[in-house]
Amino acid sequence: MPPKQKTEAQLEKDKQEIVSAALEIISRQGLEALSMRKLASQLHMSSANIYNYFYNKDEIYLHILITGFDLLYSNLSDAIAGCENPFEQMEQCVRTYIQFGLHYSSYYELMFSTRDPKSLDYVGTPVEKLAQKEKDDSIRSLTLFNSVVSRCLPAKSEDEVFISATQIICELHGCINLYHSNVLKEIGAKIEDVSEYIVLHIVSNLKNQAL
Repeated sequence: MPPKQKTEAQLEKDKQEIVSAALEIISRQGLEALSMRKLASQLHMSSANIYNYFYNKDEIYLHILITGFDLLYSNLSDAIAGCENPFEQMEQCVRTYIQFGLHYSSYYELMFSTRDPKSLDYVGTPVEKLAQKEKDDSIRSLTLFNSVVSRCLPAKSEDEVFISATQIICELHGCINLYHSNVLKEIGAKIEDVSEYIVLHIVSNLKNQAL
């Protein structure tokens, strides 16, 4: 009797298990340590079976990034869903972004790595379209910040709003990066105090610009 065909839900569950196992390997040893053989060993399956789900390890890596960026965007969207005041929306965005960076460190460090491949590195490869989706998904969070800043500063030009939104993202990333690298711990700064100051500073700065 032939094996029972897996449902779409089962196949998706299997793919997510592979992605989660790959993220675990990368978090411990770096992207260069990821291989189909090592992944198969961790999942107690054959390498050939993994190839039934993913073309190569680059496709798995891109799926990890997409999962991370989609999760970040979903968290940000949920955070502002019940807010009407744009400054309250910004406060929620800032708090949510910081919490994501702290609580989903494995995703965050890979999403914003300075050494691992980016979408342009996959131009002309079999995963080029997936890499473009990863890039599109990554930009959504910046676009969300941009839209909130625009509501806070309706009198500002599109360029000014974009610069402000980008500056906020850079400030938040700097805070999270200093936390992950243990620099804040080394200098005796508490992430709770630093992040709270950043939240208040960003919102206060936008209110001053709106005057």
